[in-house]
Parts: sequence; structure tokens; C-alpha cells
Amino acid sequence: MRRSRRTAALALAAMLAVAGCTSLPTSGPVEEGMTDAPTAGTIQYEASGPVADAEPQEIIEGFLQAGAAGLSGENDFAVARSFLTTSASTGWQPLDQVVISANEAPQVPVVTLPEGVEDSTEPASDAGQDAPVDPEASPDGDGALGPEDIEGLDRVQVRLGVVAVADVDSSGIYAAATSTTASELAYELVRVEGEWRIDSLPGGLLLSEVAFGNVFRPVPVMFLTPDLTTLVPDERFVPSRNAVSHALDLLLAGPAPWLSPGVTTRAEAGMTLAQPGAGVVVTEDGEAEVRLRGGEQLSDDERALLYTQLRETLVSIPGILGVGLWLDGNLFEPMPDSPSPGRADVVVDRLVALADGELVTVDGSRVTPYVTVTDADADASTGTGDTGTDDGTGTGTETGTGTETTAPVTPPAPLPDDLHDPAPAYDAADGVAVLQGARTLLHVAPDGTVTTLASGTDLLAPTQDRFGWVLTGERDNDGTLTASGPGRVPVVVEADMLAGRVVQVRVSRDGARAAVMTERDGVAEVRVATVVREPDGTPRRLLPGPVLVSDLATGLGVVWTDSTGLAVLASQEAGAVPSVRSVLVSGPVVNVSTTAQAVGIAAGNGLSELYLATAEGRLLLRVSLRWEEVASGVTDPAFPG
Repeated sequence: MRRSRRTAALALAAMLAVAGCTSLPTSGPVEEGMTDAPTAGTIQYEASGPVADAEPQEIIEGFLQAGAAGLSGENDFAVARSFLTTSASTGWQPLDQVVISANEAPQVPVVTLPEGVEDSTEPASDAGQDAPVDPEASPDGDGALGPEDIEGLDRVQVRLGVVAVADVDSSGIYAAATSTTASELAYELVRVEGEWRIDSLPGGLLLSEVAFGNVFRPVPVMFLTPDLTTLVPDERFVPSRNAVSHALDLLLAGPAPWLSPGVTTRAEAGMTLAQPGAGVVVTEDGEAEVRLRGGEQLSDDERALLYTQLRETLVSIPGILGVGLWLDGNLFEPMPDSPSPGRADVVVDRLVALADGELVTVDGSRVTPYVTVTDADADASTGTGDTGTDDGTGTGTETGTGTETTAPVTPPAPLPDDLHDPAPAYDAADGVAVLQGARTLLHVAPDGTVTTLASGTDLLAPTQDRFGWVLTGERDNDGTLTASGPGRVPVVVEADMLAGRVVQVRVSRDGARAAVMTERDGVAEVRVATVVREPDGTPRRLLPGPVLVSDLATGLGVVWTDSTGLAVLASQEAGAVPSVRSVLVSGPVVNVSTTAQAVGIAAGNGLSELYLATAEGRLLLRVSLRWEEVASGVTDPAFPG
């Protein structure tokens, strides 16, 4: 009986979603001397080898299921290879590439003749020649063959229509798909001793989003800012099994190519495991013991920096509680005063906004002017300060009630009109950058002093980095930004990637990266860029990194939520209500929620401190799954950055 394509599609969709029977390990002893961290809590996929007389579609289904099992179990793809011919197994590298398919778009397996192959089982034509199979004449159309059609054939092709959401390469770098158009994967099968086996196949693995999330995990591989003060996470995806060894290999291999110009590392070129292939030993108390060689030239401070990179990379993996480092056979133990850079995850909880055109700070539901007269100033201006006098007894008793003679303090002058898009500094004492109209960038000090930083035609909302540089540029951009600051000579930042229409640029909290939202031909996208700096922190160039979100109809804003995450406010379709998406840099996109009338976004520390501003002046805070109004009459909210 013919197996219908609909039945095959449903079977394959279900298989890719769960990839076979699963089990959750909940108990069992921890063995001393493990070669990697335990993966308790991860889903274990199970798979079986090919059964006798399996049809080509069933061979493909079994192979795809076994691929996921090879990542989570202990068979190391042995079951998956049993679906391949000997030559195909030799050339297949399962981790060269992972194609992640959309869960809602099941693959439809179609069996056809390989390209250029004619069906020798067809009856001869009147001219006495073998007639090729007519694709349109096949029972299912498009050249599809059923079981009775392949009897007597020794080679067929199985095609899968795949809607890919992303690819992950052999270095664990996640690249989001920039199109939702279906692509096709082709597998050629031959008969081996009467049984179908895969003889030609695409490199790597095909996994659904669910399966990928179960057998891979993100790991922030840590590198250093050029000033060696801050860690920069380079998010990679590694198999959950042997995650520690994979992460260590990636750290030694260096940063992703796009990030490399903006960071440095103390894992020097040529540094290797002391025993290549031996893996990393994880002790029963959760310490990863790393033994490296090639660090003879490192100073004590450089060894401490390397240790910090290793520790902060590996302790992000569940089950790893600490790291021991042996360099060239010697245990390294950092001194109390050794350099120990950290991640720039946290910003000061200081939200700046506009209310009735005035700069304000927002603390909960309390809205206060940004520039105010302090209590001390008020005392001085009214002359009510209690100066007192010493009575000369040595007891320090104050007996006087004299009055101040200091001249009254002049209240700060009103700020200019038409302010919008503030960008507060990381240090409150360094003030706020803010646009006046479309043409002028101002700096407002806490005491109300106003300085003009830059001028233009239609300026971007400013972004302020941890070095105190304020960056802006034209919305219709020529491929440059301007960096300036109070008392600083403005510098031009080359940014060829910005040529065209720019919606927003936001520098990351570590200063090594920037999130960029642009529009081209009516389509908005968000990508990450590397910020290349001078040794003193002066920004010089923005270099393009991967696209994170594409195919947006309208982009309204993008903000950093921590050192690896962004929140994007945009409409997916023209006229649609804007929604918020959470984006891992670089990784999957997750829909957060939709709120009508949202026009601005700000983020403090994580998604729990995510704010939206509406067109009516309502300031909303994300609370669990809802948006709660915390203030009204407020626009343009912004945290440092």
C-alpha cells in the first residue's frame, strides 16, 4: 500500500519534534574523574538502527532521529551512521553544521529519481528506447514515487522541504536565517544487500527548534576588552554532552571573526591542552580541572586574566562550580590583588526621561526634575544654616545661632525647549546627553550646565558608552558617526555598515559591541557590530557582525538588557501592533509580548526591568506576563547606554 505524503509528513514532523522516546535522568551517582560536566536534567533521545525492508522515507526519518540521539546519548552517532553506506559514513561530519528548522513547518519527504537518472523499469517507447519518468505523470506530481514505483530501482533521491530559522557552524556560531523561504535538502539512497542506505547527504545535522534546544546549550565564551578591565561574552552553542570540552576548545580557538577586532584574549596562539583529546576532568565537587601548555611567556597578571576567562566561561555550564588551572604542569592560583575583570551586566538603576519637555528621573512612580536645587543649596540661599560657635571649653559644645552671610544661590537656568531622546551616563556625575530638535546634541550636567556637543540635519538618538563618549550621526547616514563629550575633541567613527537609513545605534555596556537597527527598502533589521577603539577607549570604527532580526516592517527601538541580550520593539507587518522580542547575541529570538501604542523602549537589568513608553505618555513596566503603568505624562525613557 502506498504511504501517503501527508502521512509521511506528519510522521516526520512528530519525529523531529520529539526525536524519539525521551527520558529525564533524576538520580544516579556522580563518578570521580568524569571527563565532562554531568548533564542531569537534559532530555536524552533514544534511537534504533534501520529495520529490515524499510522504505527510503523511513530511512531518512530514522537517520534524523538518530542524529539528535547522537548528541544526547553515549553512542556518538554510531546509530546514525548505521543508516549510511560506508563511504558516506566516512565523509559525514555531524557537527560541521546544524540546520535548525521551524517547528511549525514540518518537512515533507518526497522520493524521486536522482537528477539525470532515468527509470529503467519503464516499458520501452514505440521507438524502442527507454522512456524517462515524466514528473507530472507521477501519482503524487512533482516526480514523487511510491513503494511500487521504486521496485527494481537501486538508487533514489529523498528531498526535504525545510524552512530554516538558523544555522550553527562548527564553531558554535549561530546565524539567524534572513528569509522564511523554504529550501531543499537532498539525500541519495542506494540498495546495499537489498536494503536502502544513504549514500550522499548534506553535511551536518537537521534539527527542529525543540530538539536543538534540548541537545545544544548556549555558552558565553569570554574574551577581554582591549583595556583588560571587562569581559566580553561571545555566545556560542555547544552540544550539551561534553559541553565543557567544547567550550574550552572554542576559547582556545579565539573570538568569532566579526568580534575579533574589538576584543583581546590571554589564551595565546599555540596554547593547547596538555594532553590533546583527553578532555577536561570534572571532579565530584564540580571543579573543572584544565591543564594547558604553551603559557611560558605569560606574566602573572596575564595568567590571572586567562584564569578569569576560563573560570567565567566554564562556570556558566550547569554542574561546574569552579575551575582549577594547570599551566605547563604548574597549578596556577591567583593572588588577592591579581586582575579579575567582570562582566558588564548591570547598570545603575537610574531611569531618565522627559515630562512636559523637561528632563526628569523616574524612581518607581516618583517623577522628579533632573536638575534640582539641593537641600544644602536651599539652606545657603535662605541663610538658615546653624553655624554655632565653640564655647572654648574643649567640649565642642555649639552655643551660637548665627546666620549665614553667603550670597543666595541662583536656581539653575531653565533647560532649552524641544528636548528628546536622552542618554544618561553610567556615572551620574557625568550628566545626560540629549537631542534638542533634530539638529543639535546637547550635554546637560547635574547642575544644569548645558554644552553643545554636535550639530547636524536629522540626528540619531545619542548613545553613551562607559568611557564617556557620546555617539550620534545622521539618520540618512553616509557611513559615519560622531563621538564627542564635554571637554573632548569630536572624532569621526567610520561605520560603512550604516550607509542608508538608520533607526538606532546602542553601544553595549562593555563598550565592545553595538546594536544597530536600520531600514532598507521598507524593511527593518537589527544586527550587532564590533566597536574598534584606541587603547584609551576612543571609538574609531564600527564593523558589521551577524544579523539578529530581519524582515521587520517598522523598527522602533533596540536596547541592551544585559551583556548578551537585546530587547527589540518593532512591528512584524505593516500596520501591525508593535511587539517586543528578546534576542540573544547571537542566538534565538523569543517573543515577549505585544502592547498597543508602544513607541519607545528602555531596559535596566534584565527583562524584569523592561519599560515601554506609549504615544499617550504612559510609562509601562513589564511585570511577569503583563505591562503595568508606573507613571503618566512621561516619554523617552532611557537607562545608561
